[in-house]
Amino acid sequence: MQINHKLHVAFIVDGNGRWAKARNKPRTFGHKKGVERLEALIEGLKDNQEIGCLSFYLFSLENWKRSSEEINYLFKYLVSFLKKNAKRLTEYNLRFKWTGFKEKLSNEIINLLIKFENDTKNNTGIIINFVFNYGGIQDIIYTANKLKNYPGNITKEIFLENSLLNGLNDVDLLIRTSGEQRISNYLMLLLAYTEFIFEPTKFPDYTLEIFYKNLEEFKTRDIRKGGYSKKDDSK
Repeated sequence: MQINHKLHVAFIVDGNGRWAKARNKPRTFGHKKGVERLEALIEGLKDNQEIGCLSFYLFSLENWKRSSEEINYLFKYLVSFLKKNAKRLTEYNLRFKWTGFKEKLSNEIINLLIKFENDTKNNTGIIINFVFNYGGIQDIIYTANKLKNYPGNITKEIFLENSLLNGLNDVDLLIRTSGEQRISNYLMLLLAYTEFIFEPTKFPDYTLEIFYKNLEEFKTRDIRKGGYSKKDDSK
């Protein structure tokens, strides 16, 4: 497959809790290791010339069903990541984006996420998109209500511009770790022709080597988007 644009690679970060349980550790320990893996991936991919955006699904609206203890730890690790990496992302010329709803989040987290976006908005490198407190169906409903009095024809471009996904391109490759095979209400407006890889490795063990193996598999696929195969002239 010939690629003539920078890729949007989206991760569903999955398996932290089960990884910890297999080691007789609390789920929160798995989330801590997951954050460390997230930092390592960003560090390892910061200069990759094939990638334009890395999206990470870190907390869905459905995740509020989890225990308050686990949620508090997740938020604690997020705050720690933002404070620790603010200067580093700027030095790497990376641009941070937050995709998610403000509802239920503390002012501290909201302000940190917005500040991180503003501090890196002029950077020209890879977009690091944290999908946090997000749901795809809820975003569609939010955008439809926002546009209900729109005076003209609503195109895909106009719809996306008014959604929480504004500024993001369609996802080229979605990787879900831990072997689960579903999209879990993730970036639904951007997944029409996305290639999926369901990687059995749980996220705390997901290395750069595994990522590049997944990327090579993606490159071997015959992506038609409704047209003809490059291998033959038949549909």
